[in-house]
Amino acid sequence: MIISSSVATAGSISGTFNVGGLVGRGADVTIIRSSVATADVISGTSSVGGLLGSGSPDTGVSYSLAITHNINVNVDDMNVGGLVGRISSNNDPSVNSYWDFGLLILLSGGDPILNRNTHGTSYNNAALRQQTSFVSYGSIYATWADAHCNPNTGEYSATAPSANGDYVPVWNLGGTNDYPAINCIPTFNPGQQRAAGSRALAGTLPLIAD
Repeated sequence: MIISSSVATAGSISGTFNVGGLVGRGADVTIIRSSVATADVISGTSSVGGLLGSGSPDTGVSYSLAITHNINVNVDDMNVGGLVGRISSNNDPSVNSYWDFGLLILLSGGDPILNRNTHGTSYNNAALRQQTSFVSYGSIYATWADAHCNPNTGEYSATAPSANGDYVPVWNLGGTNDYPAINCIPTFNPGQQRAAGSRALAGTLPLIAD
């Protein structure tokens, strides 16, 4: 299974094992690409991550973002992280994928802990939100520029199609105070995604206001 150009927004996500902001247990997921997950609280016992709870050795994460306010594990577990909780491989499965360490608090039994793995690259929220073009401010999003999608069919292209047609860039970087959002979902546009994400991080319900 390949997951592309996807958005998940939640106030609270809880489970026992394999809990993630976008995917919990990704045993059959080979690639998560160009996707974003935003959550206020993600809770579990083991294998807990801001984007992916756990995956197989073949699971990879590329050009994706996890924005989480609080990840709470019940025990002092090594399989917890801002992007990915656990991958059954010695290699970092992520490519140009980020999580927000300026916002995230990792807790074990109510006590702060450190990110327990090296999956993904951490940036503070100012760095993740200040970029208005793919080549500005150190270019952390430069590799995200080529990803395109067709919002009418859901098709994804890792490179800019030679004839764009109905294809649009996957990512909308927004303004200097915005996290990136996805262009490819007509029923949940970037403005709506950011508004719902802000409400989620503030613990405000409903996430989509009337």
